[in-house]
Amino acid sequence: MSSCRKMLVAKGLSKTFLQGRGAVHAVSGVDMEIAGGERVCIHGPSGAGKSTFLDMLGALSKPSSGTVVFKGKELYGMSDRARSIVRNKNFGFVFQFYHLLPELDVVENVMLPGLISGRGRTRDVRARARDLIERVGMGHRLKHRPSRLSGGESQRVAIARALINSPDMLFCDEPTGNLDSAMSEAIYSLLLDISREKNMSVLVVSHRETTPGFFHAGYAMKDGILSEKES
Repeated sequence: MSSCRKMLVAKGLSKTFLQGRGAVHAVSGVDMEIAGGERVCIHGPSGAGKSTFLDMLGALSKPSSGTVVFKGKELYGMSDRARSIVRNKNFGFVFQFYHLLPELDVVENVMLPGLISGRGRTRDVRARARDLIERVGMGHRLKHRPSRLSGGESQRVAIARALINSPDMLFCDEPTGNLDSAMSEAIYSLLLDISREKNMSVLVVSHRETTPGFFHAGYAMKDGILSEKES
């Protein structure tokens, strides 16, 4: 485990959804700490609460109870605008279904979060995007639209997009769920290299096992309850 100070700390995190006349407890009183540069994985079946938990940690969904502290500041004690700034500036997200905009080419898709953040001139954001696209092995696809990319290529572009603002933390929700085993291993190898290079924390939630040696800490989640397991 990384010796760096704790970057993200969750305490008593819970999420309850109303369903008909009853309630579904998707996440129940979960605690977690993630250090700078630490790579953490949560495994569990579909419906275990993994994605809901990730969304709360990543400032995408307000918890029913509990706190999330990032770099000493409580995320859900902030205004919506302040929380959005943290999410865009400090967090990167990689999802199973890529969410690339079909009307934009590869470079434009990767540039988008950088343009939204307002960090630098358009030409500087474009140069940074092109560098990242080369870094993930997609330099030959710069002007291609998502419809012309394979699943593995789309995920590499999504990773480049998630890195455009040099995030402190990368949140990955089933990042290889649509890929075969060889491509899955390549994606995790890429994430490992970038995490080490940038001292970037990574949280992956997945229903299947991942490449051995990638993670510092592993957890299992079932019925909204988290338990630590050997990495």
